[in-house]
Amino acid sequence: MTNEKFSPTRRSVLRLGAMSALGIGIGIPAVSGSAVATACPRTPGYWANHPKAWEDVAPIPYPLYGYMFVPKMKTKGPKNDVDATNGNGDYIELLDPSEGSKDLIMAKHLMATILNFQNRKNPDPCVDSEIMYGPYKGDSVRDVKRLAQDWLNDATKGQEDWYAGGVNGEPIKDVLDYWNNNPSKLGLEGCDCYGDD
Repeated sequence: MTNEKFSPTRRSVLRLGAMSALGIGIGIPAVSGSAVATACPRTPGYWANHPKAWEDVAPIPYPLYGYMFVPKMKTKGPKNDVDATNGNGDYIELLDPSEGSKDLIMAKHLMATILNFQNRKNPDPCVDSEIMYGPYKGDSVRDVKRLAQDWLNDATKGQEDWYAGGVNGEPIKDVLDYWNNNPSKLGLEGCDCYGDD
């Protein structure tokens, strides 16, 4: 016989407290599958490992700036750059190693952001609220997503540094990374997530 007991996490305690304050009926099963639990952005790892989740939000493969992104596949061909204009060629799994290619690193973060933006309301407090911290304080995640798209338009295949079109893409990538993994790092109001969904 084991000595198992319920051990609440910081996140579960905060969720239950917030739901209680809002007058919402609580219970562990209700929280884990509720809209509150699923309204958070998902990590690139989530999207890579849940191919069925793509079915409702995006085509597979997803063409993005010369790459054809797919979730984790059981079988695939070699990993090469792909001409997204015709879709012929090999696919890149969302979590494939980037091998230092800054454009591919940015594209992966942007791909997860695009997937997370699907089926969200417009405006959405988690997407359109002002970022409270960092170099893009005062902008929204939607604004930074556009900057990432502009940066990728100016970048070249195999980009070795973060400067493209006179813009440093690393802080742009960092904002997308924070939003996909833990929006609280950006201080977003209306986006009550802790990045471990």
